[in-house]
Amino acid sequence: MNFYRRRPLALIITICILTSAAAYHLSGVMKLVLIAALGLGAPILTLLLAKLKLKTVCGLSKTPFILICAALTISMILTSYAYYDVRAARYDASFSANVKATVLSVESRSSYDAVYAVRITSRDGERESAKGLLGTASALSLDVGDIIDADVLFCAPEDFYSYREATREELLADGYIFTAKFGENAVVCDSSNGISVRLHQLREILDAKLALYLDNDSALLANALFLGKRDDLGILGRDFSYMGVVHLLALSGLHLSVIGGGFEKLLMRLGVGLRARYVMTAALVIFYVALTGFLASAMRAAIMLLLSYAATFLDTESDRVTSLFIAVGLIVLADPTAIFDVSLQLSFFATLGLLLVSEPAKRLGKSLGGKTKPYFVRGLFRIAAHMAASFGAIMFVLPLQWLYFGEVSLMSVAATLIMSPICELLLVFIPPLLICALLGLHGACGVVGGVIRVLYDLCADTAATLSEHSTLVSLGYPFALPIIFVCAAVIVYMMVRNYPSWLYALIPFAAATVVFLGGVHIYDAVTCDLVSVDVVSGGANDMITLTSRRSGAIIDVGDGSSQGVYPTAKFFLARNLTEIESLVLTHVSRDHISMVRKLLNYRKVRTVLIPSPNNEYEVYIAADITALAREYGSETVFYDNANGAVLTHGDVSISMPPERKLPRSTRPLTAIKFTYGTTEAVYVGASAWEDEQTWEFANGAKYMIFGANGPNVKSAPPDTVVGDTDFVYVTSDELAAAILPWLDGFDGSLIVDDKLSVTVKP
Repeated sequence: MNFYRRRPLALIITICILTSAAAYHLSGVMKLVLIAALGLGAPILTLLLAKLKLKTVCGLSKTPFILICAALTISMILTSYAYYDVRAARYDASFSANVKATVLSVESRSSYDAVYAVRITSRDGERESAKGLLGTASALSLDVGDIIDADVLFCAPEDFYSYREATREELLADGYIFTAKFGENAVVCDSSNGISVRLHQLREILDAKLALYLDNDSALLANALFLGKRDDLGILGRDFSYMGVVHLLALSGLHLSVIGGGFEKLLMRLGVGLRARYVMTAALVIFYVALTGFLASAMRAAIMLLLSYAATFLDTESDRVTSLFIAVGLIVLADPTAIFDVSLQLSFFATLGLLLVSEPAKRLGKSLGGKTKPYFVRGLFRIAAHMAASFGAIMFVLPLQWLYFGEVSLMSVAATLIMSPICELLLVFIPPLLICALLGLHGACGVVGGVIRVLYDLCADTAATLSEHSTLVSLGYPFALPIIFVCAAVIVYMMVRNYPSWLYALIPFAAATVVFLGGVHIYDAVTCDLVSVDVVSGGANDMITLTSRRSGAIIDVGDGSSQGVYPTAKFFLARNLTEIESLVLTHVSRDHISMVRKLLNYRKVRTVLIPSPNNEYEVYIAADITALAREYGSETVFYDNANGAVLTHGDVSISMPPERKLPRSTRPLTAIKFTYGTTEAVYVGASAWEDEQTWEFANGAKYMIFGANGPNVKSAPPDTVVGDTDFVYVTSDELAAAILPWLDGFDGSLIVDDKLSVTVKP
């Protein structure tokens, strides 16, 4: 393949990684068989190529090429076998055990539960070394470094994180080979001072220093940029996602080039020699990668930087594309689970696209904007070169965006050009702030901290302005996959044919983009009359979504639990929706505040509708939700449901009866009717039929959805559904068992499922 003609090592590593990824799906025995086949097949393949009179592969003699390829592939499969089939396989089944474990980090903690990352040192008295997640539903509070002795129940990831629908591969990519829950008799028996604990303590110290000299918001952004802690960014993180520049927050080449490059320039000003500068900068980079937790994307950038330094020591020139392949190959060889790391995959393909397009773009820009042209004209050509390089990165990561996220931002290139300088300036000032803070130079910290706060305000205001009008486009349309395949085919074709410039790839990419956006408008116009009513989560946390005229609304009829947010967010991606027009709360409680915040972090919500407060308690809750919505740029509207309420979403009318409660419960009854033309669909909460007025409001719709929200079922409905009802949907087997005897005379369709979808036509 001509793309690899002068990069034989890149081709070898590509073959090794693809083989290792495929081997993950094989059993342990089949992996050993594959290893034996590779060992025996290498000399046979060498003889076969000799008979075909093929002397070289990509400029390298065939014999060393085959032997190196076979040796590296066998090594990768062996590490895969050792990790998956020897270590991780021991935790595939559910079982109980007594363990000793060291707490490595606190993943999440609330007043009623917590999740810890731990490393087991013994299991049932036998030595063990395994990293995983340990959850508790009690008030047990642990700190990093605590060594615990506890009885635990090992369980599958989908049971541990049932509300998130987490997969085993996702946890493996984070380095966790088991998930478990506390049993009984958990005690803290000792504490650890290992290197991982020390690094965590140092991160906590740096975190505290940032919080001391910065306000909360700018400290969170500084943490994300410098330490890689992005979980609590809130609205700024969502805005970065909407702009398509969340990669600026991921620790990668940008961070290492700013931090390492700044340190190297400082050493040069101090008169340190070239080789000494490289050694000292390499040591700083290694320490920084360890400090940030050996994130795969940061390690990729660090290895590439170290390879460029090594080339200088060897008086040779390194090929950055080959360095990229070597970096990823070393990471996968050392850690087979890195294959599933989405950040590493995105970092690899984005960097590859950037490297392939940036060089010809720069050459073209210099030739068109020669030295004789005005400075302004030359600047425009430099900007055009940067834009072309950004398009190259997007082109290479587009298939991954379709696979993992289902959406892409049309503003990504422009936003990258605008936001990159701001993020770089922040990275320049954060290390001096931390150094001054550690040295106790409070005056200097105040000055540098003030600069960082100004830069944060500039960053936040710019992000808010750019993301005010959403440019996210869903990649879930049925015609998206063929278009993405065409783009991928163009890339492969250019690799094979070895085109003189990768800028040619931008032409079919731009044409595919135009075709895709045209298809989106046509598809939306054709399907605009379809209305979908869905219950996207079961149990007592039902959340109803309404899709009409390609805009979506959420009606929360749950108890305020934020667990329903995860499947709701996934539902909107499945419906090709990138924002929520309305969030309707049927009632308010303290738990709704956390739920609303999580939802606003996931999706842009235009309007939040809240029932008018009935007492002082609800007044305070409504005020908190209103302030929260204002923070995220959402409008708050109050509606009166004392005598019933009628809301609209597109052509659909959403009506609710007056709020009613049963004497035995403080939870309100729930009934919501969706009217589209002459067709009605009704959601009926548990026990809603026990109130005559509520049941009269709900009974008789063409579609009736029985959910579990509301007081527990105590009695059967007073009578059956009327003859106008054609479909009855029930969200749980437990609820179905309570009402099935009553439905004996019902001759329509009955569907029992925890995820229900109703397509309503006028």
